[in-house]
Amino acid sequence: MSTYNAIHDLSETLRRLLADRLNRPGQTVTITVDSPHKEKAELPRVNLFLYQILPDPTRRNSSRIPVGPPVNAKQQFAPEPLALNFRY
Repeated sequence: MSTYNAIHDLSETLRRLLADRLNRPGQTVTITVDSPHKEKAELPRVNLFLYQILPDPTRRNSSRIPVGPPVNAKQQFAPEPLALNFRY
């Protein structure tokens, strides 16, 4: 089950991916995950600011996910995941 930690984990994963790509020997890029006005970090700097979370309309009526084999001719289904679009 997802919790509010999922947003933190997503932001940290994006931060790590950018750090792996942008940091070169001899030059370090600071990557922050906060309001751009909040931190005064050294330059060069990249900021990942999550400014909007919206429901994904293309996944609204997606089919249910079956779980395991049918038991007594009844199929069990997992709860439909909450589909969201995160805009950074």
